[in-house]
Amino acid sequence: MVAKPDASGGRNLKRMTLDFLGRGSLSECIEGIISIPERQVINPLISFLLHKDPIVRWRSVMAIGEVLGRLALRDMESARVIMRRFMWSLNDESGGIGWGAPESMCVSVANSDGIASEYGSIVVSYLDVNGNYLEYEPLQRGLIWGIVYLARNRRDSVLTAKPFLPHYLDSKDSHVRGLATVAVKLLKVKDSMEKLRQLTLDQGEFMSYEDDSVKTFSIRAVASEAIESLE
Repeated sequence: MVAKPDASGGRNLKRMTLDFLGRGSLSECIEGIISIPERQVINPLISFLLHKDPIVRWRSVMAIGEVLGRLALRDMESARVIMRRFMWSLNDESGGIGWGAPESMCVSVANSDGIASEYGSIVVSYLDVNGNYLEYEPLQRGLIWGIVYLARNRRDSVLTAKPFLPHYLDSKDSHVRGLATVAVKLLKVKDSMEKLRQLTLDQGEFMSYEDDSVKTFSIRAVASEAIESLE
């Protein structure tokens, strides 16, 4: 059991949050984060989406999803405010990039029935070239990682993503191609078979956050696995 920290007046709040994000395991990290009231900890977590350490960034994503899931149970409107904040950060008019927003939105959808019902379709719309399409490939990486996460943890919320995923198998970005390959495998997008066969010759690699570490995968290996799964 983690003792509830004294974050009165916001003093030391960011330092405490970073300390929890650096704990030995993800479960220990989350246990520490949820000891801080949701409304107090969310802003520091969002700020750490820009941290130089990739594990701190990814743990921030996971912690945001946990925090918003809990917040939605007690105060759905406050959770909506944060989700709209992420959406605004992905809007061209925001003047920003929206780093970590797609991933955080997807993990939040995974952690909450209420958030899933209201924002699951919005998350999928970011894949659609005729919808809220994200043109910037580094943001596409985060979005498709989130689709993969949802395919594993709340599959029903991303079934409508299936028609949009084959487009990303043609991406010039190896990370986008690789993550999309995982997504079509998990969601069993059978009309992607021809593109998957082409990807079995792809020499590229991609990175993905899995089991609390950033791992590197071979596109051609994952494409072969996807074909075997779909046949």
